[in-house]
Amino acid sequence: MLYEYEINGVIFYLYNKILQPQNVKELNVRCNELRPFIKMSGALMARWIDKFLHTPTNLWYMVLDKFYTLDKYSKDVRYYIRLGQRNFDLIREKTKEKIVSAIISVDSKVNYSKKKIDKNFINSHVESLSDSYQFWLVKDKSGEIVGYVLIYVEQDQIQIRTFHLLEWAKKKGGSYFVNYKLSEIFLLNKGMKKIFYGMRNLVHQTTVQSWLEKKFFYRKQYVKMKVCLMWKARLLYYIFLPFKPLLKILPFAKTKMLFGFVEYIYLVNKDKKE
Repeated sequence: MLYEYEINGVIFYLYNKILQPQNVKELNVRCNELRPFIKMSGALMARWIDKFLHTPTNLWYMVLDKFYTLDKYSKDVRYYIRLGQRNFDLIREKTKEKIVSAIISVDSKVNYSKKKIDKNFINSHVESLSDSYQFWLVKDKSGEIVGYVLIYVEQDQIQIRTFHLLEWAKKKGGSYFVNYKLSEIFLLNKGMKKIFYGMRNLVHQTTVQSWLEKKFFYRKQYVKMKVCLMWKARLLYYIFLPFKPLLKILPFAKTKMLFGFVEYIYLVNKDKKE
């Protein structure tokens, strides 16, 4: 379920107990302005970008800020983009019932969360999304849904929030096709300036991150972040900071989440000192 709050003209949303701005941009806000909304939303903390930087920091976003024609890509990337173009279509879907059905169909086969699919929760979540969100469905040439992309569109940028694709479709060039097609639609045809593909950091490096850099001309947009912690979150951080290495290796979902929280605050504080 998405919960949004307008704070001094900026839309914040709640995600995993974190209150954060919808748009990726520098913000000049103070902690005391956010505390009432953190408490109201039930979040543990708020985070926002203080500065964009060209020099490396411990936190960054992946960003693509130029459309590249097919001939600019390497030979193997061109092959997989064309393979995907032969096998799939990317179509925007606006009907909420069809969106819910597509999510259930894909996630029940991919099962990223490893949890039981909750149709009522998915329906409520889709209903709660503002008009700035768009669902794009990946279909094979027979019309079967093999994946979906949830993006957030605001002003001159888009953010790829969720991208789920069936494994067999990845082998047929689906990931290459979708990433190329999104850049064509938004950067070339709609004249937008940037596509953001989520935040990453030096510790939590993923195969997607390096893949985007090597294959699709994405770059790291380094940032300095600020955080506003509720007292419970501050207490958790200082209690578990000495045990950070242990939290990383424990095989429990909650400790993994706790490690992510502690590591993130640690990196924010580290960037502040550097």
